[in-house]
Amino acid sequence: MKKAVCFLVALVIAVGLIVTAVPTQVQAADGFTWTIEPQFDWAAEFSEGLAAVEVDGLWGFINRDGRFAIEPQFYQVSLFFDNGTTFVQDESGGQWRTIDRYGNTAQPQPWVSPFGLYVFMRDQQFGFRDADGVTVIEPQFRNARPFNEVLTAVTLDGDLWGFIDKQGNMVIEPQFNDVSIFDGGFIRVKADGLWGLFSVAGKILIEPQFENSWEVRFSEGMVVFEENGLWGYMDVYGNRVIEPQFGAAQIFSEGLAAVFYREDWKFIDKQGNTVIEPIMKASFAAGVFSEGMAIAIFSDGFSPDSNWAFINTAGEIVIILPENYTASAFSEGMAVVSNTQGLMGFISITGASTTPPATTPPPTTATNISTASDWAQAGITTAISAGLVPQTLQNYYTNNITRAEFTALAVLLYETITETEITGRTTFNDTNDINVQKAAYIGIVGGTGGGNFSPNMPFNREQAAVIISRLAYAIGQPFPQAAATFADNAQLSPWAADSVGQVQAANIMGGVGNNIFDPQGTFTREQSIITILRLFETLS
Repeated sequence: MKKAVCFLVALVIAVGLIVTAVPTQVQAADGFTWTIEPQFDWAAEFSEGLAAVEVDGLWGFINRDGRFAIEPQFYQVSLFFDNGTTFVQDESGGQWRTIDRYGNTAQPQPWVSPFGLYVFMRDQQFGFRDADGVTVIEPQFRNARPFNEVLTAVTLDGDLWGFIDKQGNMVIEPQFNDVSIFDGGFIRVKADGLWGLFSVAGKILIEPQFENSWEVRFSEGMVVFEENGLWGYMDVYGNRVIEPQFGAAQIFSEGLAAVFYREDWKFIDKQGNTVIEPIMKASFAAGVFSEGMAIAIFSDGFSPDSNWAFINTAGEIVIILPENYTASAFSEGMAVVSNTQGLMGFISITGASTTPPATTPPPTTATNISTASDWAQAGITTAISAGLVPQTLQNYYTNNITRAEFTALAVLLYETITETEITGRTTFNDTNDINVQKAAYIGIVGGTGGGNFSPNMPFNREQAAVIISRLAYAIGQPFPQAAATFADNAQLSPWAADSVGQVQAANIMGGVGNNIFDPQGTFTREQSIITILRLFETLS
């Protein structure tokens, strides 16, 4: 019971609830069915296809069918898989170790950043390598965090944290007692026992004033701030984007934020425009969106009884839970639900109505399809109809694709799946291509040396595999680790071997025949489009 109460309190804090009058039409558990029956003392959200669960004091991991992939046996676990591994502790006070998704002891994965550098350790000191495994910043730090697009936090000999750039230059001298990890251009910092907010622009946006780090609220490039009892939003540079006017305000999620305005909760976009009108006047408390669904809570305001529900981006009530059940946000299509006995199970998002993504281009008709090979024509037509192929690539399908052209496909896929435009830019000396700048900003492509990108350079198969792997990671659905099984594995470049194994296991890229991958072989437009379509279907 104690855990159930803690679970409810944590969720209330997370969504910043204000409970108001119950609408008369909320009577029963409409649209509610269990996907995995309640049977766990505790359950975490799904990550990389597995969810951590506790049974009789021991932790294990289940798959999406509710079966144990790793039987309960651990005293403590990290609740999320990352790049195919997680951390477990076998007994109280024991050492933590890394396991793979089958429960086997594994080598710790590098602390990867989607922005091109990852942390590694040598002789008990941390340094940074690029995606090709080349040391960029020699090990010299006592502690280090992953890079964002510009900076990361490190400590030297003492316990104070400062910030370095990608060349290893200390740009903010060590002065903070503790830091979090960069998230959307922001990082929480602690000074003199209090937490504040620091931005990638090198500014303190919120002076340290909070006892707990979670009280500093931000996401998707926007930070919530308070002035004279009203709440508004500022950007990473400290500019006011939406003036203080709300009685309460949530963080942005999937481009929307719930705000309490004139006795109603509603959802606004990043320009402050109302996107979802109040469902019913003074009737609900609103959470944040995850996978197109947000939690809403209905109560009479006088008793502990309540109904938790999920609404979609059209403001429609899609799922209503039984009275006094509680829930967490959706992750990988599943949400944790706790019943009145305190046992936890999962429900599925399947069947919930959603509106088309605002950023998805309208369907188009395949053009010049006769220039494609027979085997590729149906797939290309499907990809174009899904809005996955730029107009400039809808012809000459058997031509070899260039680095810039493949990057355009990757960026369009990213923005379609995430429903978010990439607003940042990383520039090169030899191209002003906006898609190249966007892709470099999110870390799925890099330069070829000397500040150049070489946009018209021919593109080969192992390069495609690397970008596909990075793209899945940047979207938030990384592929599990897997070793390639091709007959010509020895010809794979060391920096591409892991990615080739991942895309082969995910059935995104296969061989060219006779179990040959042909890593240095050229990649055509039609092959690229079909590959992007497979990734789209897998991640969607």
